[in-house]
Amino acid sequence: MTTTTTTTVDYIQDAGHGWIAVPLDTLRALGFRVAGAGEHWPYAGRVISTYSYAKGGMAYLEEDCDAGAYMAALEADGIARPAINPVHVGDHVGATGNPRNMRPITTHHLA
Repeated sequence: MTTTTTTTVDYIQDAGHGWIAVPLDTLRALGFRVAGAGEHWPYAGRVISTYSYAKGGMAYLEEDCDAGAYMAALEADGIARPAINPVHVGDHVGATGNPRNMRPITTHHLA
């Protein structure tokens, strides 16, 4: 299977947290799934927590665990890590482009 990734990902940050923006298709191709009820970090395998978000064909992977799992999967599959493009957005509720204002990623996003 051939997996393509972008050469640069946006690292979206507000005053309290950050997320990297990755196409949902890339996560599907890498074999990721969303953690189920009762699963707790650290996860076994390629799992995304519900602390990440999704909108418009993109996943916004939270910086503490999910972004690292994505980078580790790329490395394990021999795919170069993308460059990081820092993007600061307004803080918290109501800020345009802030993943906090998106819906959490669910299993249907990666189906």
